[in-house]
Amino acid sequence: MKRLSAFLDKPCPPLAPVFVIVFVSLGRLILENAIYAAHPSTVASIRDLLTMMIFYTVVFFMFSALFTLVLSRSFETALKLVCVGLLGGLIPPLLHPLFAADSAVRYIYFSSFSLTLFARDQPLSESVTLWAIIAGCGVVVALLKKSVARTIAALLGAYAIFQGCSLIFLAVKGRSFQPELPVNLAFLGLALVCYIGLRIKSLHGSLSRIVHGLPHCLLVACGAAWAGRSLEGTAERMGIVLLVVFFLIVQNDHYDRRQDRPSARRGLIEHQDVVWTNFFTILLFLWAIRALPLLALMIALFFVTGLLYHHPAIRLKERFCLSYKLEGISGLLAFLSGTVARDGFPKERFLWLPGLLVFLGATVLSIPKDWKDVGADADAGIPTYYVVLGRAGRSQQVIHRLLTALVTICLLVPPMAFIVTDGARWVFFVLAGMAVAPGAALLLVAKKELAVKAYLVLLAAYLCLLVPASMLFRGAAI
Repeated sequence: MKRLSAFLDKPCPPLAPVFVIVFVSLGRLILENAIYAAHPSTVASIRDLLTMMIFYTVVFFMFSALFTLVLSRSFETALKLVCVGLLGGLIPPLLHPLFAADSAVRYIYFSSFSLTLFARDQPLSESVTLWAIIAGCGVVVALLKKSVARTIAALLGAYAIFQGCSLIFLAVKGRSFQPELPVNLAFLGLALVCYIGLRIKSLHGSLSRIVHGLPHCLLVACGAAWAGRSLEGTAERMGIVLLVVFFLIVQNDHYDRRQDRPSARRGLIEHQDVVWTNFFTILLFLWAIRALPLLALMIALFFVTGLLYHHPAIRLKERFCLSYKLEGISGLLAFLSGTVARDGFPKERFLWLPGLLVFLGATVLSIPKDWKDVGADADAGIPTYYVVLGRAGRSQQVIHRLLTALVTICLLVPPMAFIVTDGARWVFFVLAGMAVAPGAALLLVAKKELAVKAYLVLLAAYLCLLVPASMLFRGAAI
């Protein structure tokens, strides 16, 4: 008991749980292939490894949430118990030879709901191990808390986690002939929700700034509309881009913590949040490689572009104009993410001119975000337009009005081009009117931070309207 308490009181390196997840995933995959004398291909190995890593990631976070609740301990304490428990994933294939009656062809998810966690097509070693883990959760909680109620909660919670994973798989399988990719995405999303819930005190500031990702998210829809892609399949890509933007916001907040801490504007993002967002991005990239390789490459470049912007090793946000060029590249990548399909980029429409306009527009439209941080940027030596022009003797209000005028001109370009090329349509005129709204918010809202948020929301509304406008546009490929 004392040793267990001492183990929980020791600090845990942020990378430790990631290493455990990867170790168990690789070990389990190797053991299963050894049992069935399999000869997997490269594609099959990557597919199976991705499935293993995502499954053990969601199990890790769900059990971390369970122990956090029943033990009334922090996530950093609970994860140590879960890391030890994850090693149980290696037990079923090791026990496999002991069950001579085990006739299951391979280790799979339950093909039907089983109240007892035993099934004909499920290896006995797997079911026995699941019940052993459930019992182990109860024993640990009983030793640490000496509470019957908490022990029962731990037992029921562990049972519910395994049944929940089974039910998610069965629900997706009932709607898809190829459930692997949607199941992996569902598990990855559930793991992310658990992570955010466990770290909400630190992440709430970053979550409040998710509005910064709305323009990128909607640029994906604009790209899909321009390329003539189905908008039904675009929602998934929009969500992926929004997730990557959120991960980059978390990391930016961590690397800017010294600059931001005096204002207490955000929660304290720790190194473990950087580790987890990196890990989630890797899993998302591996998932996208299986679903749509070209999209995966753009996701990777999008994330690397963000690292170039704020990572201490590069930190191009401290280089005048280069930071805005990176914003332009991010916008362009988001736009292109909506245009790609399995057969690559659209062949019937040229992308160079709309791509150039998106790059230039995203560059300019990113400038007003700095309005809320003029003082902090000046103190930190970050050369935004507001800082550089202010040092040249310009009034901040004059600079702000000039930049707002430039933003409004950029937003008027698409509707004016549509009207000139395709004639008068009501949606084009509404879009032209909407182009004035973001700039108006920047000028009329007195509180800087609120003005920037209103600007981003109205910019998102403008992009929402740009989607049907692009779909109605009948001009030849530009």
